[in-house]
Amino acid sequence: MWSNEVGPVFEDLDVLDDVAGSLEAIGTDPHILTDIETFRECVGDHKDAVHDLGKRLEGGQITPAQALEELDQITNDARTRIAELIEATLATDASSQGRARYARWKGAGISLTAANAEYDGAYWSEDADTDVEYNPAATIRLIANSAGVDLNGLAAPATGVLTAGRSFVYLLPMYLDRYLTEDVDGSGDASSSA
Repeated sequence: MWSNEVGPVFEDLDVLDDVAGSLEAIGTDPHILTDIETFRECVGDHKDAVHDLGKRLEGGQITPAQALEELDQITNDARTRIAELIEATLATDASSQGRARYARWKGAGISLTAANAEYDGAYWSEDADTDVEYNPAATIRLIANSAGVDLNGLAAPATGVLTAGRSFVYLLPMYLDRYLTEDVDGSGDASSSA
């Protein structure tokens, strides 16, 4: 059961590391580039923390509820930080395309679809040197793949987390990369990949 709960977190961290790679490719500000490098190191630390969390749970040092809370903290920290880095990077791009991307980031954003927000059900494990599969529809934490979640057409949140009443629904944050790599036409819509 625990391996199923960590699947979305590992997928998040892998995707957020990929988004950080896109930030490095377009970023020019040396301070932001240093922050991106630090973020990528923190992603590795977060993966280690998830592994440690499983050991602590197995050893009875924490309860399952505490472990789930810590998973939320880990992924929320990484999501918040990448959103800050995206905004900072886009804000420093003075090109017309950069200004358009920044306006889209601050404005209406990108519309969600299942294709750009659902989890794949597998993540790369460096320890096992292979993909590890899990069932994203069977997690305790609400994610885009959970039963009853309909996100089509909703505005994609910068943090990758939708709020529904008191509940949080985690989305695979792969769509964040679109803010960095897609051209924006005059209406603010994506027109093609850069």
